[in-house]
Amino acid sequence: MCLPTPGLARAQKLLKSLTPHVLAYLQNYPLQNPLVEGEAMSGVEVLGVVAAVSQLTKYWLEVVNDISEFSNEMRGASSRINRLNCWVQDVIAITNSIKAHSGSQDGLIGPVVARCGLEAEALQSELQKLSIIMKGGKMAKIKGVILFNRKEKGITRLVESIERSKSTINICLLSKVSETLMTTPSVFERGCQQVDDQLSNISREVAARNCFQFPKLPVNHSIECASSKTPASVAFMVNIRRNGEFIGQNSILEDLSEKMKTANGRRRVALIGLGGVGKSQIALEYAYRAHISSPNKSVFWIQGANELDFEQDFIRIAPYAKAQGAGITTAVTCNMVKGWLESENSGNWLLIVDDVNTDTFFGEKLFHTLLPQNPNGSILFTCRNKQLALKFVLPMQLIKLRGMNNVDARELLLTHAGSLEDSEEDIDQLICCLEYMPLAMVRAGAYIAANSLSVSGYLQLFNESEANRANLLGAILMDSAASSRLSLPIVTSVISLQKIQREDELAIQFIAFMSCLSSRRIPNTLLPSPKSTIKNSQALGVLKAYSLIVENSSDGLFDMHPLVRLATRTWLKSTGQFSKWVLLAFNSMIQEFPSQTEKCGDIEKCELYLSHADTILKDHEKIFLGGGLPAVSAAHGSLISRISRYLTTKGSYRSARTFAESAVKWNKRAFGERGRHTLTALSNLAVIDHYLGGYSFAENLCIEVLVTRTKVLGENHEDTIDSLNNLALLYQEQGKHDAAEGMHRKALSLREKFLGPRHKDTLVSVNNLALALQSQQKHSAAEDMLQRALCGRQDLLGPFHPDTLTSTSNLGVFLQSQKHWEDAWEMHSLAFAGRQKIFGPDHHETLKSKGNLALVLQGQGLYNQAEEVLGEVLSGFQVILRNDHPDTLTTMSNLANLYRCQSKYAKAEKVTSRVLCARQKELGECHPETLSTMCDLSILLQCQRKYQAAKALGVYVLNARIRSLGEGHRDTQFSARHVTELQEDLQEWIQNGGEAYTSESDYGLGDALLWPLE
Repeated sequence: MCLPTPGLARAQKLLKSLTPHVLAYLQNYPLQNPLVEGEAMSGVEVLGVVAAVSQLTKYWLEVVNDISEFSNEMRGASSRINRLNCWVQDVIAITNSIKAHSGSQDGLIGPVVARCGLEAEALQSELQKLSIIMKGGKMAKIKGVILFNRKEKGITRLVESIERSKSTINICLLSKVSETLMTTPSVFERGCQQVDDQLSNISREVAARNCFQFPKLPVNHSIECASSKTPASVAFMVNIRRNGEFIGQNSILEDLSEKMKTANGRRRVALIGLGGVGKSQIALEYAYRAHISSPNKSVFWIQGANELDFEQDFIRIAPYAKAQGAGITTAVTCNMVKGWLESENSGNWLLIVDDVNTDTFFGEKLFHTLLPQNPNGSILFTCRNKQLALKFVLPMQLIKLRGMNNVDARELLLTHAGSLEDSEEDIDQLICCLEYMPLAMVRAGAYIAANSLSVSGYLQLFNESEANRANLLGAILMDSAASSRLSLPIVTSVISLQKIQREDELAIQFIAFMSCLSSRRIPNTLLPSPKSTIKNSQALGVLKAYSLIVENSSDGLFDMHPLVRLATRTWLKSTGQFSKWVLLAFNSMIQEFPSQTEKCGDIEKCELYLSHADTILKDHEKIFLGGGLPAVSAAHGSLISRISRYLTTKGSYRSARTFAESAVKWNKRAFGERGRHTLTALSNLAVIDHYLGGYSFAENLCIEVLVTRTKVLGENHEDTIDSLNNLALLYQEQGKHDAAEGMHRKALSLREKFLGPRHKDTLVSVNNLALALQSQQKHSAAEDMLQRALCGRQDLLGPFHPDTLTSTSNLGVFLQSQKHWEDAWEMHSLAFAGRQKIFGPDHHETLKSKGNLALVLQGQGLYNQAEEVLGEVLSGFQVILRNDHPDTLTTMSNLANLYRCQSKYAKAEKVTSRVLCARQKELGECHPETLSTMCDLSILLQCQRKYQAAKALGVYVLNARIRSLGEGHRDTQFSARHVTELQEDLQEWIQNGGEAYTSESDYGLGDALLWPLE
């Protein structure tokens, strides 16, 4: 059917290349002949003319040759059009003859004959148009050949469709005769000749035209298959061309072959997985490999997506069964095919049922009963629903597809994208974004090639917005052999969702809700409350069966495939339901996300909900900005503030500050510049700046909030007193002890006056005042205040309240600083036992108390015991928090100090360098904690007589502390004494003949301070 046109293309190419030569010649040699004037041409001119003529002759010979070839092609095309015209006229004549016979339009044959006739008439119309054009001159014939080439695909499709109709009509006519004989035995007994005469006209026309070949009915009619002992001829009924671009999946194909071999008596295997993961392509490759490796095995491909496709494909097996007397109804024909497949006469066979659907096999016609069972046969299913697949195969015969491996995915992407100059990292990132899905890889590669994009450019588009991702992955692929049956993940996932919507309403509610969350680690507690746990379990089971979600066996949380999530969100938006589900998810998160982190399990719950809350907030804000909310939601700002507080507790100060700023903006929008919630958000932002070491920013914010609250709420309001307390803590950290003490006393006085001396907020002021007094070395007054806070909290809250245990721990730290080891041990033991009781042994507050016990052991000189306990505390923090959490880094610093006390300088230096690197990264170079760690490292270098490097660090710390804390701060004064001592040690060392250590870059602000965390 294909008409290649290399002659025409080559002729056009040669003519184009010839034109500039001719123009150049005419430009150099005008038409005026110089010989007319009696002038002889020079030798160069003669050679030029000869060369030009030679070149022209060569080109024109090639053109003539190619034109000759193209003429042959035109004659061939004309001949083919004439043959097709004759063929289609025969088809139309026979379909008209079949329609003319009485009863021939009953049952299945009527629609098939009608469709065949319409397709034949359409083909005849196209061929007649081409014939008229081809009867013209040469240019008309050229035009006809070009048109024929353009319409080749459409003509081919019509011819193939007509061929399929031929087989169906053949079976149906044969079945009609069989039913007539069975239902009217008298006709059979009086002879079959009358029935044969009834079809004689059709048979003669068929034989004459060599088109449809209806077999003559034998005398022994039966609905069973032929009883011949000779096996049927080998069949290969696969209408999809082999994918020449199939890549990898060898392990899956090997596993599939092995399962087919090892199945005992019932060789059935099912490929399950998401749409677009490659089930059909793997089955197709397996079919062709089976056909090549086992030439005596028949292979049948049947579509299982709906009843009509399955029925039509199944009855197409009938001719291979050499059927005798199949019934006119499709049910009888299908049963005949099943009987043949279950008999020995069918030989070895492989039946592939693609895209198995519940409605097809367990619908009105119950097609699952047609699946044959034969030790010589095997069946391969492809299915999205695991629950449905288990109705056909045993669990051990399931193969779940999850995507390609990295190597195969890369090869598939590059096959469709062409050669790429992008970095390996960009390609791997794209493969990861596409979740190793073959169909997504094909689409992305084709898009990159068609638009001449780089991988980085595609990634930029992909990550720019959710709408871009949906557009890039949502179109249907039209350039593959199976394009009419395969679509990209967005489309295939939506098809699954529509099926689920019909099967289980609660399941579709769950998947819609989950799409509004993050795709990983989805807890059951966030889902809408079901009417019963049984329905909950069944709904989740449906989603797992379709591979839309996966349950993690270790923690019971669910993961949702990112492309499924994208498809679900796109589907919800297209149906106008997305805003509704976002609001439901938002309300659920408001109920579940902890407002404090004091209770046992609060931190773990916050960590689990964090990514989901962030996702919901972004969608909720988009809905608000798009006009989807009637008013600004106060709960939105509340949720942002909760996340910020949790991140502050976690030690992720920079992330916490981002959320705190967002809370300020949202609350200003909702409540105005002076709203109470706005001022609370500003106060929280100041606290985070305090933790980050941004003392000037924090101080300005604290003063702004304090002044505003004083004006708006009054001096005696609880929020105003809170601002006073926060500003006092900030001054205390800056070494402004007198100002801090004065503010703490003022706050305490106001709370005692308006709240009473035993109120919990009053006791907070007592505790804070005690810490301010302790920092000024006012030990007696500090101890009295600590005792008052502890006794008041014990009476008011009980001995095991978190606030009471905080006071117990603070008193222990104070006693520890006074080297009252036994009393300190007693206080820390009480705090440890209480926290272990209410929080558990692995809570971070419990681990803090355990670390304090280790420091008491160290103070008593029990280094081995202290090192063992500190090691346990460090391991605990690394598990429940993270390596760069402030509490983890503090424990590491304490452990380094313990190593230094034991003269284990190398180990101490290594741990201290890791702490320094982490604090530089999280807090910055000039944060007090970072400078404290630098000072510790300087002391360690001093202990190892590396005076030059120690001095460089010491001087840097001193200058930084002067700038950030002031010369009067105690830490600055300590650094000044340390630098003086280092200078003296260095001079003494050199005077005594020691060699100066000059490699400052090893321990200065260069490489050594940037050692990576392990």
